[in-house]
Amino acid sequence: MMNASLIIPTYNKLPRLKLLLASLKAQTCSFEKFEVIIINDQSTDGTKEYLETLKTDFLVRVINKNHSGRAKTRNAGLKLAQNEIIIFVDDDLILSPNFIENHLIRQSQNMSIVHGKIVNLSYLKFFEDPSYGELYSGIEMNESKIISLKKQCITEADIVNRFDTKVAKNKKCTLYEKMIHILLTDYKGKADWIAFSGGNISVPQKWLQKIDGFDEQFGLEWGCEDLELGYRLFKLQKPIEYLDNAVNYHIAHYRSGFKEEHRKNIAYFYDKHKDPNILLLQDFVDEKISMNTFFDMLVE
Repeated sequence: MMNASLIIPTYNKLPRLKLLLASLKAQTCSFEKFEVIIINDQSTDGTKEYLETLKTDFLVRVINKNHSGRAKTRNAGLKLAQNEIIIFVDDDLILSPNFIENHLIRQSQNMSIVHGKIVNLSYLKFFEDPSYGELYSGIEMNESKIISLKKQCITEADIVNRFDTKVAKNKKCTLYEKMIHILLTDYKGKADWIAFSGGNISVPQKWLQKIDGFDEQFGLEWGCEDLELGYRLFKLQKPIEYLDNAVNYHIAHYRSGFKEEHRKNIAYFYDKHKDPNILLLQDFVDEKISMNTFFDMLVE
């Protein structure tokens, strides 16, 4: 079986990053089969200091960069990666115990771009620290609601000892994830690049080298740098598949201004490739069209 390099950019999400690292320690895959590359994008929340003292039984490489955004940080990770398969993971995800193993099994059977299933832990979105129930600054909520939500907080020990009851129990599949599953099942070949999500995707490293990685013109704004890379691979006719048994759990979090950032980046994406499906995707994200309408309007 092949080996994997996990590339994880991180910026000011230390409490969530700790949960991700706990889920890596609980992987069923042999620790010799993967390495972890964490690119700290100039976090100011103690991430750098925490990573300096991190002890694991698997190989971890840490890169500290000036704040430069997801495209540049992921490219920095790619330059260090030693293994045949790259798995992109975000810093706010908890991996299921067989996450890496199932990605590698699928890649060993047939090398392709593999989108694993992403589910949402939406009830944690109000907490800056999802383990101890520390609310984001400015969030106002009645005390009974806070007490109820705190009962669902997830600790590192929960990931190791109570995964099914504390992590997997209250997951929610987003409309976007449902759309990706249908797209790769019933509309294959039309716009498969939409499934190239930086949160849960594996791809042969040699394919990424061929197209020079991510477009660093995306800069600091959130969104689309992963989709654009997937678009270029799609145009090279690289197969994209859905893998529902490689699940990770998104620790939802509060984010302001993300819709405006996404629109700005989608505009750059469209200007670069002039594909009407790119604008169609934005209409779906903005809830201007339904999922069924989105599929009906897809252009070959």
